[in-house]
Amino acid sequence: MIFIDAFVEEAMPVHMNTSQFFVNLRGVLTDDGCVATNGNLPTSASCDILKQALLSTFEVNILFAHNNMTENARVIISGSRLSMISMDSLAQVVQKAQRLESDACLEFSLARLLSVAYRGLLTGNTTNQ
Repeated sequence: MIFIDAFVEEAMPVHMNTSQFFVNLRGVLTDDGCVATNGNLPTSASCDILKQALLSTFEVNILFAHNNMTENARVIISGSRLSMISMDSLAQVVQKAQRLESDACLEFSLARLLSVAYRGLLTGNTTNQ
């Protein structure tokens, strides 16, 4: 898994928000590998550019997003169908998170966070923010 959380002030560096950047990353992933991208960008337009780059590069893109009084969060996980097979539904995501909580002795409820944030598959006409 490759994690991307790269920001200059409130924006992603321009070269890291392109289809070519993600094509290069896809080239180093194994068949069951995936990319997790912080998509908490300040404008809808910036987020749309990121979504389009991911949609044009990866077979499957899943959005996790939540808004609450103290923070907004948006993460997109992208990869092949093989890498995403276990995240097709909210129930599967929560079940895997519960196992990870137990196995890794997490001090917070990852399952609860994901149950609030899971938004499902991104498509070209998604309106999920």
